[in-house]
Amino acid sequence: MRGFLLSLALGLLLPGAALAEDPPAKPSDEDAKTRAEAGKTALKGKDDEAKKTAIAAAGECPHAATAAALGQAFSDPSEEVRAAAAPALGKMKGLAEAAKTLNAAFGASLKSPKVLFAVMKAMAAVNHASSVQVLKTYVAKRVPEGDDSENTEIIAAVETLGDMKSKASMDALCEIAQKQAAVGMS
Repeated sequence: MRGFLLSLALGLLLPGAALAEDPPAKPSDEDAKTRAEAGKTALKGKDDEAKKTAIAAAGECPHAATAAALGQAFSDPSEEVRAAAAPALGKMKGLAEAAKTLNAAFGASLKSPKVLFAVMKAMAAVNHASSVQVLKTYVAKRVPEGDDSENTEIIAAVETLGDMKSKASMDALCEIAQKQAAVGMS
């Protein structure tokens, strides 16, 4: 019995110990500035692959400067470039500037489902409270008092709120569900 309890305790503790790593070192301001400038320069060019490479490099450096620079990618004429910026920002978990950039990109991407879905996935990954209100407002505006319950963008927005798993996102989902029940669309 004692051996079983020891095995059980080790089984519960060891996975947690493996997850308990030091957080990655914060990037230096100089590294962030270099990557942000490289991204801005690449975005001025015509080579989409060079743009996507610079975007990916900026995403590896979670910093306000790189998040702001990535925001410029959402103005690129190439849907592929715009879509590449979202997962780069998604690597910046909890960074307010990344959330701010994604929140702005969300509104600018409403006519491009590929970019919109990438932005929503990144919003869930960044998991910042400011994105909850953006998504909640979007769902409230898009769901008419009628028959739009099968719209994939609305469903993705609701799923993004669920993926965020914060109290604010759960409260937003409950409020959305209550409103839908009130209009008979639950």
